[in-house]
Amino acid sequence: MVFGKTNDGKCIHDTRFSFSATALVSSPTTAEELQSRITQSIDLAVKLDAKSANFYHLGLGEGDSLKKFLFFFLAIEIQTHSVFKSIAHEDGLSALLTPPNRAINSTKALFKVRNNHMKTLRDRFVWCVLCVWKELTDFDVETFTELKRVRDDIAHGSISVPPKDAVVKVQDLATKLQLSYV
Repeated sequence: MVFGKTNDGKCIHDTRFSFSATALVSSPTTAEELQSRITQSIDLAVKLDAKSANFYHLGLGEGDSLKKFLFFFLAIEIQTHSVFKSIAHEDGLSALLTPPNRAINSTKALFKVRNNHMKTLRDRFVWCVLCVWKELTDFDVETFTELKRVRDDIAHGSISVPPKDAVVKVQDLATKLQLSYV
Protein backbone atom coordinates (compact mmCIF):
# COMPACT_ATOMS: atom_id res chain seq x y z
CA MET A 1 0.00 0.00 0.00
CA VAL A 2 1.21 3.49 -0.86
CA PHE A 3 0.04 6.60 0.95
CA GLY A 4 0.75 10.31 1.10
CA LYS A 5 -0.64 13.69 2.09
CA THR A 6 -1.99 16.46 -0.11
CA ASN A 7 -0.98 20.12 0.35
CA ASP A 8 -4.06 20.69 2.54
CA GLY A 9 -3.14 17.77 4.87
CA LYS A 10 -5.55 15.15 3.50
CA CYS A 11 -4.25 11.58 3.72
CA ILE A 12 -4.52 9.61 0.48
CA HIS A 13 -4.19 5.81 0.28
CA ASP A 14 -3.46 3.97 -2.97
CA THR A 15 -4.05 0.25 -2.90
CA ARG A 16 -2.89 -1.95 -5.75
CA PHE A 17 -3.62 -5.55 -6.46
CA SER A 18 -1.94 -7.66 -9.09
CA PHE A 19 -2.56 -11.23 -10.10
CA SER A 20 -0.71 -13.59 -12.34
CA ALA A 21 -1.50 -17.09 -13.56
CA THR A 22 -0.06 -19.72 -15.85
CA ALA A 23 -1.92 -22.64 -17.36
CA LEU A 24 -0.55 -25.62 -19.20
CA VAL A 25 -2.66 -28.06 -21.14
CA SER A 26 -1.22 -31.21 -22.62
CA SER A 27 -2.60 -34.14 -24.48
CA PRO A 28 -1.24 -37.64 -24.78
CA THR A 29 0.81 -38.47 -27.86
CA THR A 30 1.46 -41.93 -29.19
CA ALA A 31 4.99 -43.08 -29.96
CA GLU A 32 4.14 -43.10 -33.68
CA GLU A 33 2.86 -39.49 -33.56
CA LEU A 34 5.97 -38.40 -31.67
CA GLN A 35 8.26 -40.13 -34.18
CA SER A 36 6.36 -38.54 -37.07
CA ARG A 37 6.70 -35.06 -35.53
CA ILE A 38 10.41 -35.58 -34.92
CA THR A 39 10.90 -36.73 -38.52
CA GLN A 40 8.95 -33.70 -39.83
CA SER A 41 11.05 -31.39 -37.64
CA ILE A 42 14.30 -32.86 -38.92
CA ASP A 43 13.11 -32.61 -42.55
CA LEU A 44 12.15 -28.96 -42.01
CA ALA A 45 15.41 -28.12 -40.22
CA VAL A 46 17.41 -29.43 -43.17
CA LYS A 47 15.42 -27.25 -45.61
CA LEU A 48 15.73 -23.99 -43.63
CA ASP A 49 18.41 -21.47 -44.44
CA ALA A 50 20.23 -21.28 -41.09
CA LYS A 51 21.35 -17.66 -41.43
CA SER A 52 17.92 -16.42 -42.48
CA ALA A 53 16.19 -18.47 -39.78
CA ASN A 54 18.58 -17.08 -37.16
CA PHE A 55 17.70 -13.46 -38.00
CA TYR A 56 14.01 -14.41 -38.17
CA HIS A 57 14.29 -15.88 -34.66
CA LEU A 58 16.07 -12.75 -33.40
CA GLY A 59 13.25 -10.64 -34.85
CA LEU A 60 10.60 -12.69 -33.08
CA GLY A 61 12.23 -12.09 -29.70
CA GLU A 62 13.05 -8.40 -30.16
CA GLY A 63 11.09 -5.65 -28.42
CA ASP A 64 12.81 -2.64 -30.00
CA SER A 65 11.02 -1.76 -33.27
CA LEU A 66 14.19 -0.70 -35.13
CA LYS A 67 16.05 -3.90 -34.29
CA LYS A 68 12.94 -5.99 -34.97
CA PHE A 69 12.53 -4.40 -38.42
CA LEU A 70 16.20 -4.85 -39.28
CA PHE A 71 16.32 -8.48 -38.09
CA PHE A 72 13.29 -9.42 -40.20
CA PHE A 73 14.57 -7.48 -43.20
CA LEU A 74 17.95 -9.24 -42.92
CA ALA A 75 16.11 -12.58 -42.85
CA ILE A 76 14.33 -11.62 -46.08
CA GLU A 77 17.50 -10.31 -47.74
CA ILE A 78 19.62 -13.34 -46.85
CA GLN A 79 16.91 -15.75 -47.95
CA THR A 80 16.42 -13.87 -51.23
CA HIS A 81 20.11 -14.09 -52.12
CA SER A 82 20.30 -17.74 -51.04
CA VAL A 83 17.25 -18.80 -53.05
CA PHE A 84 18.35 -16.72 -56.05
CA LYS A 85 21.71 -18.53 -56.14
CA SER A 86 19.96 -21.92 -56.05
CA ILE A 87 17.67 -21.25 -59.03
CA ALA A 88 18.44 -22.87 -62.38
CA HIS A 89 17.81 -19.57 -64.16
CA GLU A 90 17.53 -20.90 -67.69
CA ASP A 91 14.94 -23.45 -66.50
CA GLY A 92 13.08 -20.67 -64.72
CA LEU A 93 12.96 -18.68 -67.90
CA SER A 94 11.75 -21.71 -69.84
CA ALA A 95 9.00 -22.23 -67.31
CA LEU A 96 7.85 -18.63 -67.70
CA LEU A 97 8.36 -18.29 -71.44
CA THR A 98 8.44 -21.23 -73.74
CA PRO A 99 10.92 -20.28 -76.44
CA PRO A 100 10.49 -21.75 -79.88
CA ASN A 101 12.44 -24.98 -80.41
CA ARG A 102 14.35 -23.30 -83.22
CA ALA A 103 15.93 -20.81 -80.78
CA ILE A 104 16.07 -22.50 -77.38
CA ASN A 105 19.85 -22.16 -77.00
CA SER A 106 19.84 -18.52 -78.12
CA THR A 107 17.04 -17.70 -75.70
CA LYS A 108 18.86 -19.37 -72.81
CA ALA A 109 22.10 -17.58 -73.73
CA LEU A 110 20.26 -14.26 -73.89
CA PHE A 111 18.82 -14.80 -70.44
CA LYS A 112 22.17 -15.91 -69.07
CA VAL A 113 23.60 -12.52 -70.10
CA ARG A 114 20.62 -10.72 -68.52
CA ASN A 115 21.01 -12.79 -65.34
CA ASN A 116 24.52 -11.40 -64.90
CA HIS A 117 22.97 -7.94 -64.70
CA MET A 118 20.31 -8.93 -62.18
CA LYS A 119 22.19 -7.49 -59.21
CA THR A 120 19.64 -5.50 -57.25
CA LEU A 121 17.92 -7.07 -54.30
CA ARG A 122 14.52 -6.16 -55.76
CA ASP A 123 15.30 -7.86 -59.10
CA ARG A 124 16.41 -10.97 -57.28
CA PHE A 125 13.35 -10.91 -55.01
CA VAL A 126 11.03 -10.69 -58.02
CA TRP A 127 12.84 -13.53 -59.76
CA CYS A 128 12.53 -15.71 -56.64
CA VAL A 129 8.78 -14.92 -56.58
CA LEU A 130 8.50 -15.98 -60.22
CA CYS A 131 10.54 -19.18 -59.91
CA VAL A 132 10.32 -20.44 -56.32
CA TRP A 133 7.94 -18.58 -54.02
CA LYS A 134 4.75 -19.51 -55.87
CA GLU A 135 2.50 -18.34 -53.02
CA LEU A 136 3.75 -14.73 -53.23
CA THR A 137 1.96 -12.17 -55.41
CA ASP A 138 2.38 -8.68 -56.87
CA PHE A 139 1.15 -7.35 -53.53
CA ASP A 140 4.10 -9.02 -51.78
CA VAL A 141 6.53 -7.52 -54.31
CA GLU A 142 5.03 -4.06 -53.68
CA THR A 143 5.32 -4.65 -49.93
CA PHE A 144 8.94 -5.72 -50.34
CA THR A 145 9.68 -2.59 -52.40
CA GLU A 146 8.12 -0.41 -49.69
CA LEU A 147 10.09 -2.22 -46.96
CA LYS A 148 13.32 -1.87 -48.93
CA ARG A 149 12.70 1.88 -49.12
CA VAL A 150 12.27 1.99 -45.32
CA ARG A 151 15.46 -0.04 -44.85
CA ASP A 152 17.32 2.36 -47.17
CA ASP A 153 15.94 5.37 -45.26
CA ILE A 154 17.28 3.86 -42.04
CA ALA A 155 20.65 3.05 -43.61
CA HIS A 156 21.00 6.60 -45.01
CA GLY A 157 19.96 8.25 -41.75
CA SER A 158 16.72 9.74 -43.07
CA ILE A 159 14.78 8.00 -40.30
CA SER A 160 15.89 6.33 -37.09
CA VAL A 161 12.74 4.38 -36.32
CA PRO A 162 10.65 2.48 -38.88
CA PRO A 163 6.91 3.17 -39.05
CA LYS A 164 4.91 0.73 -36.91
CA ASP A 165 3.09 -0.67 -39.95
CA ALA A 166 6.44 -1.40 -41.62
CA VAL A 167 7.49 -3.53 -38.64
CA VAL A 168 4.29 -5.55 -38.93
CA LYS A 169 4.67 -5.88 -42.72
CA VAL A 170 8.30 -6.97 -42.58
CA GLN A 171 7.46 -9.64 -39.99
CA ASP A 172 4.56 -10.88 -42.12
CA LEU A 173 6.70 -11.07 -45.26
CA ALA A 174 9.59 -12.78 -43.44
CA THR A 175 7.09 -15.30 -42.04
CA LYS A 176 5.77 -16.04 -45.54
CA LEU A 177 9.30 -16.74 -46.73
CA GLN A 178 10.08 -18.99 -43.74
CA LEU A 179 6.83 -20.87 -44.42
CA SER A 180 7.90 -21.41 -48.03
CA TYR A 181 10.20 -24.18 -46.72
CA VAL A 182 7.26 -26.10 -45.28
